[in-house]
Amino acid sequence: MDNKSILIRKIIIGVCAAITVFTGIFYVVEMFVLQETSYFTDHFAISISLLAIGVIALLLPSVNRKKFSNDTRGDNTMLIVAFLLFICSIVSLLMSYWVA
Repeated sequence: MDNKSILIRKIIIGVCAAITVFTGIFYVVEMFVLQETSYFTDHFAISISLLAIGVIALLLPSVNRKKFSNDTRGDNTMLIVAFLLFICSIVSLLMSYWVA
């Protein structure tokens, strides 16, 4: 993989991390400071956070891969975690509409 694609993946990881932090702070402020929730917080905040963390888990092994390393167990585990986070994001979105 060349340096340009690694840089693009690092930028995507940074954006996903910023989205996760923003939605987390927004959720905490609405729940504990304002004492009321908006439509976004009720239905999308947790799903978007889980999706962004899943994207980070999906891209992180390819960014940190060493050239001569044969140990891919951690990489495979991160891929499994990423797909589980994607599934949890979808389930969270469906449950937010089903319960509410």
